[in-house]
Amino acid sequence: MKNKLIFVLVLFFLVFISFYYGGLVKKNVLLVNDTVLEKFYGIKDAITEFFSKHFDQVDQIEQLKARNQELEYAAVLTTSFANQLNRILE
Repeated sequence: MKNKLIFVLVLFFLVFISFYYGGLVKKNVLLVNDTVLEKFYGIKDAITEFFSKHFDQVDQIEQLKARNQELEYAAVLTTSFANQLNRILE
């Protein structure tokens, strides 16, 4: 009978401790989980932004090269026109 009473008391004590500290353990585990997820998504967003910025720069470089060719063509035409105008005025 004494063994059953000790077993019941130990079981009751363990259940009480489980209910009392279970919330604290759950809170701390969820806090760690939230921190890990926040860091993971932050790193994922940083990598995504890095590659997005890289590809945006590639597109911008292509646009600038095309615009540069247009401006070089306009500069050649302007120089040619200025030379012809100088010849006419001489």
